[in-house]
Amino acid sequence: MYNIQIPVNLEHSPGGCNYQNKIDSLDGRAVGKIMRYSIMEYQITRPSRLVTLPDTKEVWFSEIIEYCNDMEANDILIVFEFGENADLVLHIYKDEEYNFEKDADYANLVVIHTAQNGEWVDDTEDTYVTDGSLYKELNRIYSYKDFGTL
Repeated sequence: MYNIQIPVNLEHSPGGCNYQNKIDSLDGRAVGKIMRYSIMEYQITRPSRLVTLPDTKEVWFSEIIEYCNDMEANDILIVFEFGENADLVLHIYKDEEYNFEKDADYANLVVIHTAQNGEWVDDTEDTYVTDGSLYKELNRIYSYKDFGTL
């Protein structure tokens, strides 16, 4: 099961924006959701078994891709403890004009911004979710050797 990090007691932000927190359980997976306006933010953390089971990386990538496929326009998935050294944070954004009813096969795109030690180190623009491109990008980022700071 994934560790979910969700802020608590955020009924109203200092700027007056209403927040709603909830946790759903899908197929035994914990999914954290933070709703702001009409944007959903999902947060997941590296599974602890990833360290001991090599095939778990593939399962984790599949889970990330599944989340990205299920996201709606402007949704965000934040993945903590990513990479071989578990020192990366991925910010994955669904295309703002995505419409599931019209775009599921050809415009299912995400953008990935990668942070390391609080600095942005990598950007991936317009990556297709379901044709294998997202898997390739996740594998590239996971196996990084030395990102240059953007």
